[in-house]
Amino acid sequence: MLKKYCFFALFFCFFLALLLFFVYQPHLGLKNVEEEKIALSLLYTGELAGELEPCGCSGSKLGGMLLRSAWVRELKKEESFLLVDGGYRAPKGDKQDKIKFVVHNEILHSLGYDCQFVSEGESISDKVSSPIFLGWGTLGKVWYKEKIFGKEKKLLFVAIEKERRPATEEIQDVLSKIMPDVVFVMTRGIDQNHRSYFPQGKYFTIFFPVDSQAPFSPIEVAPGVLVISAGNRGRYIGLLNLIFQWGKLPEWKSRIIGLEKKWENDPEVEKLLDRYKDQLQKERLLEFQIKRSSPVGFVGSDNCYECHKEEYNQWKTKTHAKAFETLVKEKHHYDPECVRCHTVGYEYEEGFRTVEETPHLIDVGCEECHGPGASHAINPVPGYGKTNAENACLPCHQKDRSPNFEYKKYREMIKHWKD
Repeated sequence: MLKKYCFFALFFCFFLALLLFFVYQPHLGLKNVEEEKIALSLLYTGELAGELEPCGCSGSKLGGMLLRSAWVRELKKEESFLLVDGGYRAPKGDKQDKIKFVVHNEILHSLGYDCQFVSEGESISDKVSSPIFLGWGTLGKVWYKEKIFGKEKKLLFVAIEKERRPATEEIQDVLSKIMPDVVFVMTRGIDQNHRSYFPQGKYFTIFFPVDSQAPFSPIEVAPGVLVISAGNRGRYIGLLNLIFQWGKLPEWKSRIIGLEKKWENDPEVEKLLDRYKDQLQKERLLEFQIKRSSPVGFVGSDNCYECHKEEYNQWKTKTHAKAFETLVKEKHHYDPECVRCHTVGYEYEEGFRTVEETPHLIDVGCEECHGPGASHAINPVPGYGKTNAENACLPCHQKDRSPNFEYKKYREMIKHWKD
């Protein structure tokens, strides 16, 4: 009988010792499911739509690569991220856009981005090479990339456009070969068929429409399928944190950040943007713009003084008379995209060309609202100068550039005439 009790006692001690061994040495035995958690953190930014820096002369700025760089560097101090960008997306594809594309890519490199979407419509010089390019606009038509996170988890980046995508068989082959845990699908244009390219499997799917105009919180369209957006034009950052546990769909949380001024500027990015502004001057882009011809020339506001002294003196006290100063302060006075709304007649052959050639046409002077004045200066008869009310303001005071614009309110701010 005693032998029987001794046998059970020994068996119990052996079982207890074995259990304790596996609890404190999980890598040698059964996995502790409750403790095994793997995190994946993504920082994503949408399509830039050509805006390296936002127009913000009339109010606070939101977005731009300078503000983004400060936010990214601060966020990376708190947490490690995979960084994904929706691409530059040149709106016109002219020489200035090509210069900005290179600068945008250089900034992404300096910030440590892992992936940049390049759509088929973009033209990339063979002088520009980048290991972070992904999409149908790349020289090699590279449409997928693999990343490892945690110790052994796999993330697959895929690029799809509405009118350009790999064959379904190609996608299935890549999925079978890589066997990803997460598939991150960057799309330009999205349709209901996109999900069919990635049938539900053992992976978690994230769709990122890079050209979505507005940011929104992730939408879970099906179990294990998210759609995310940070909006376009570079004004927001999206953060997505995924927590993986064995045998379960990941838990997730997200955050959208508006890129307002909060941190010190990144010196390296400042240098890159200053170099870009210097290049615009060296390339003389102001002088090589396609312009319209006007049958009447521009004479400059000083020529209005003799007959309109009171109105001229009032105008000199208003912000329109200092419009060009704001460009000089920001080093944008050789930037064709900015000069248009800070000078007189830039879109015409007879209008502003450069500050050296046409200094009399800087600022938002009389003729910018009242029309070319050469004929009136020669023959000052009544009838000249009637404005088209609010429509005269809207080409420059667009919602994006001047979000607080209200015609009646702003009209009073520039008033320089008698009622």
